[in-house]
Formats: sequence, C-alpha cells, structure tokens
Amino acid sequence: MFSVIGWVAVIWLLGSVIYSSFFHIRTYRVQKKRILTGEVGEVYAKLHKEMKWGTLFTIQIIKVIVALMLIYVLTSGNDIKIFNQNGWTEKNKMAFFEGCKGNVPILGMTEEQMDSYCKLVLEKLIKAVPNPDKLEGGLLPEDLVRRIQIEALEELGLVNKGNANKANSADAKNRAAD
Repeated sequence: MFSVIGWVAVIWLLGSVIYSSFFHIRTYRVQKKRILTGEVGEVYAKLHKEMKWGTLFTIQIIKVIVALMLIYVLTSGNDIKIFNQNGWTEKNKMAFFEGCKGNVPILGMTEEQMDSYCKLVLEKLIKAVPNPDKLEGGLLPEDLVRRIQIEALEELGLVNKGNANKANSADAKNRAAD
C-alpha cells in the first residue's frame, strides 16, 4: 500500500514541477512582452520586477528532492513496514535479538561481533520465516535456525566453512544420540 501511495506522490510531484515551471516561464514571457509593448502600466511593470523568482525556483527544487527521496525509498528494497507486512513485531525482533546477545559470546566474539552476528541471523530468519505466527507450536525449526547461524558465522568470517560444517555434523550426531 505504501509503495502505491509513494509512486502516486512521485508522479504528482514531478508532474507539478514540470507543469509549474512551464506555466511560470510562459507567464513571464507573456507579461514581459506586454510590458515592452506598453499594454500594461507602470504599476504592473513594477510588480513584474518584484516577483520572487528565487522562491518559485526553491519550491521546484524542494519538490524534486522530495520526489528523489521517495524514489530512493521505493526502489532501495528497504521498504518501510508501516503495516508490519512480515509478521515480525518489534517486540518479537527485540526478544530474539536480546536472547541472542544474552548468550555467552560464541567462539570468543567481541560485543560488536555479537551485535553483527545477531542482526544478521535475525535478518536471515525474517527472510526465511516471514510469518512466525503461522508456525506450529510457535517455535522456529531448530535445523533452520542452526543453518542460518552457521551461514551468518561464515558470512561474517568468524568461522571457516569447513569448521562450521563439522560443528554442525557433530551437533546433529549429539542430538540423534539423545
């Protein structure tokens, strides 16, 4: 919904800039011609000279800047989730993030690395499970979470790919033994 309204606003703003610019330029030329031919009096000529062209130009520039900002937001892929379309509430996200950071630092990570790791895991989980409320039992599948955790560790360069796969295999064997 936001994107539709955004694109309508972009089209309206850019159309307004084009129309308004042509209108003011055309009006300026017509009025200047009328002044030069003497069709209008001194008062009209004085008003024409006092016109605030800088203000009109500034308004057009502001419209273009707002339209460009809207275009950036609409095309950046970072949609503003006004209506929480993905099912993850801010409370869910914060609970996951704090739970992740509350764990003992993994592999001796610094706090900054833990922040990066937890943010990346959360982003990947949101993409993999857009509507966590629809899961049976309300719990994320453990195998999915482990796979995403390993991908995040590898992506951040905090573990070698081979070591992460060995750890995952050993973990799977331990779970099977239980």
